[in-house]
Amino acid sequence: MKHFSGSFFCVCLLWFSIAPGRAQETPAQNPPDVSAPAPQGPTTLQPPPLPPRPPDQIMPDEGRWSVGVTGWIPFGHPVMDSIPVQNFNIFGQPIPYTGPSSRIQFQGKPKVAPGIELTASAGKRHVIRLSFWRAQASGNLTAPSDLLLWGGGYSKGDYLSTNYRLQNVKLSYEFLTWPYPIGSRKFRLKTLWQFQYTNMKTAFDAPLKSTDNGPNNTSGHKSLYAPTLGLGPTYYVTPQFRLELDGSGFAIPGHWYILDGDASASYRVGKVEVRIGAKAFRFRTSEKADYFLRGTMAGAYAGLRFYLN
Repeated sequence: MKHFSGSFFCVCLLWFSIAPGRAQETPAQNPPDVSAPAPQGPTTLQPPPLPPRPPDQIMPDEGRWSVGVTGWIPFGHPVMDSIPVQNFNIFGQPIPYTGPSSRIQFQGKPKVAPGIELTASAGKRHVIRLSFWRAQASGNLTAPSDLLLWGGGYSKGDYLSTNYRLQNVKLSYEFLTWPYPIGSRKFRLKTLWQFQYTNMKTAFDAPLKSTDNGPNNTSGHKSLYAPTLGLGPTYYVTPQFRLELDGSGFAIPGHWYILDGDASASYRVGKVEVRIGAKAFRFRTSEKADYFLRGTMAGAYAGLRFYLN
């Protein structure tokens, strides 16, 4: 009996020493099967990539410095005039003006108006342009009525000689506005931001007039300083041949106005460019002054331009 009790005690002790280890064992987990395909969801088709944008084409005249000369054949007869000072009677009613007129049309066919033009690059396609031209003419007429010109009096029937010189200076910043991007397009549209100075000098002479009634010659001038805004479309038929149209202007109603436009065709060979076209210019100085000058000049022109780079 003692041997049985001792044996039973040993077996129980052995059992309790092994049981806690087995309780802590966890079933082995199988490693993920990396060879198994991943679950497939709904697929989204991606659009093909866009083709690369073509580079902007730079035309031979863009981004260049140049100097040019022009010859313009203008037609037109400017006019000198004034608005008589309105007088009123004691009842406040206007009194009709019966004094001498100051309206006279200048005579003579204008000579060829020479001009010069300078351009400077203001970026790849923007341009700063400075231009100048001068037109002048002289002619004779018989005074149609009593005239008051620059303070000098002339009688109806006096033989009069008229002379004028009209000149214009224009500074223009030409900004390429459309299209963007340019790519290989042949059309361009520029906005024109300008400032113009116009001056007209005039002179009158009555060589047969007696100096007892005052001087037989008078002279005077008027100037106009004006900002102008405009548009300038250009179409390149080929890189060397293009068509251009520029128009600009500005006005203050009741005071002054200025309009300026030209159309041309240009063909380039090497660094020399030949230009032909037509030009028009219309202006009026302030009506609020003692005298004012106005006129419309238009005609054909031709020119040469030399590119410096």
